[in-house]
Amino acid sequence: MSPSRAAFLSEFERLLPSPGLREWLDIIRRQHPCLSGVGDAVALRQFLHTRDKDPRKPEIWRALVIGLQANRTPNAVTFVVGLLEPGLGALVDRLAGKAVDSDDLWQEAVSRALEALANPRVPHRNAVLSGLLKDTFSQLRWWLGAELARSKYEVPLGDSAPEPAWDEVVDPLDEEALLADWCRSAGITPQDTALILDTRLNAVRLPSLLPPDEYGRLRKRRHRAETRLKLWLSRQHVA
Repeated sequence: MSPSRAAFLSEFERLLPSPGLREWLDIIRRQHPCLSGVGDAVALRQFLHTRDKDPRKPEIWRALVIGLQANRTPNAVTFVVGLLEPGLGALVDRLAGKAVDSDDLWQEAVSRALEALANPRVPHRNAVLSGLLKDTFSQLRWWLGAELARSKYEVPLGDSAPEPAWDEVVDPLDEEALLADWCRSAGITPQDTALILDTRLNAVRLPSLLPPDEYGRLRKRRHRAETRLKLWLSRQHVA
């Protein structure tokens, strides 16, 4: 575990009994009944970090994200990111060992998670937690790809990093899931599907630090995949 990640976990543990966090949770509890039977911050952490498939968990995550977006206090930010730490830690462990400093990788993961938590679309998803982790992973792998390119690695991360298995079921009405389903039906590879989703739907820019030939290759790959998708859509009469 990197020093910055260990320091964050220490700060998270210190924060749990604080009056400021208790006040923030009390406000959310009054607005979201799903939190009424969970208890204090320690009990909430224990409940969310169990592997039980409790049906209350998605609504609790939704309530926490809504509460954070409405009242983004420092205590609330640290608490919610701390609740995400097992998932973020799994992403960091998956991407570790690729010639990038572990502290930089953890700090970038936290930064990308904060961006995902600020997304106003997140609370409207059926799978809030998996959506947060997918958004974070999507942003993080492109950052890491740029870091590897700067270190003169030839293979971009978009081609080499497998996507984690998500614990929750993605909302079938979510536009990202719909586009991914179209890509699969059109015979587009998972790597090219991820490239389209990231750069078109999630507004992730192609890493500017990539070598010119690699940058051009990714653009050509995306163009070929999108042409294939448009052809399939035209055959299905999809607007």
